[in-house]
Amino acid sequence: MDFESFFKTIGKARRIAWIFGVLYILVCLGMGWEFDKINQKNWMVAAGTGGVVAFLWIAYPYFRRFCDYRQAQRAERLLGHEGRALGIRRIYTNGVPRKLLREQLTKPGIKRIRILAHSAKTYLILYAAELWPELLASRELTISLLIAHEGTPFIEEAAQMENIYMNREDPISPAIREVKQFLAGKAKKSNRKDFIEIRQYSTQIRANLVIVDDAWCCFTPHLPPVSPMNSFAFELEKVVWNDKKTLIGGCIDHFEAIWNIAEPVQDAT
Repeated sequence: MDFESFFKTIGKARRIAWIFGVLYILVCLGMGWEFDKINQKNWMVAAGTGGVVAFLWIAYPYFRRFCDYRQAQRAERLLGHEGRALGIRRIYTNGVPRKLLREQLTKPGIKRIRILAHSAKTYLILYAAELWPELLASRELTISLLIAHEGTPFIEEAAQMENIYMNREDPISPAIREVKQFLAGKAKKSNRKDFIEIRQYSTQIRANLVIVDDAWCCFTPHLPPVSPMNSFAFELEKVVWNDKKTLIGGCIDHFEAIWNIAEPVQDAT
């Protein structure tokens, strides 16, 4: 069952029912219908439409939450014991959900956030715009950001392939410059030299990573021409009872390997 298509259909039906119900009631009032036997049928239709609209409007969020829960249960059954042992908590079809990322970035007591992406604009500016006052207030949090060098052959190649899917010109290099300027301003506001550290890589990457305190990670494979925000995303967590290699451990090792050879950006502080 394609839940996303189903929810889009329900959402469109909800909006159409809302518009139709409002217009129908306005027509009834405009024609000055009295609630009598002659116009009783018309008013019943209007009342029924209003009831359907109210039901769709109120029940839709709860119904979607229930379906998400059932989908998670199904995914867990498909993953089985091996998937849980590897630390796979859930798989998303359209990138990491905004709400989930915001919840993880603002958990109390966070010490370090690692992000690996082409520009990280979606994570740090679009998704976390309202979170920066809370992030800046933390005295222990550090943010380690790995982004690409703008204008490199890899970035030009990725932009060219994504242009096929997204129908827009090179959006990556300008986004990288925007993120560096944005974080430079945040670093000045924090009054901490170690709050944000940015390094830029020249190698190719085929996945985005958001790692929170070695305990939670979003691993998003990058398969151009589809952008990471429209790709599959794996929500990973630390498995306490598994002392063997886990996916989150591999993601952390991958991040640190690139971090150690990447070029620091001095303007970030």
